Amino acid sequence: MEPMHETDRIGQGRSMPCPRPGHIARWCIATGVALLLAATLGACQNYAEGAKTRTVGQFTDDATIQLLVKKRLIGDPDVRGVRINVEVNRRVVELIGKVRSEAERQRALEIASLVPNVERVVDRLGVREARAEESD
Repeated sequence: MEPMHETDRIGQGRSMPCPRPGHIARWCIATGVALLLAATLGACQNYAEGAKTRTVGQFTDDATIQLLVKKRLIGDPDVRGVRINVEVNRRVVELIGKVRSEAERQRALEIASLVPNVERVVDRLGVREARAEESD
């Protein structure tokens, strides 16, 4: 039986040339510089005057608020939180979906408004019409 070469292990039985160590290092450095440059330019764009995009800090705040609102909606026994979508943009919470009653709607709005750092809650919740009980 013929001994297995290192190129055989990498190429799973096919002969593939191993890259030289110098090439790998240069590729890693070039990729790192490109990623750093892209991140820097992306961050600068967010600070441009009149930019419509959110900064990393704003995005993180919004994600935290969204998580807390959704968690509290799901945890409340009077609200069907899985049926309510939560969107947050610059600390403004938007609740979207259908609820079973006006009381459930009011409770969902109250829960969202009590989350720390929420500036305003936009109500896009609809109350479902009561269905007639089906009988067989």
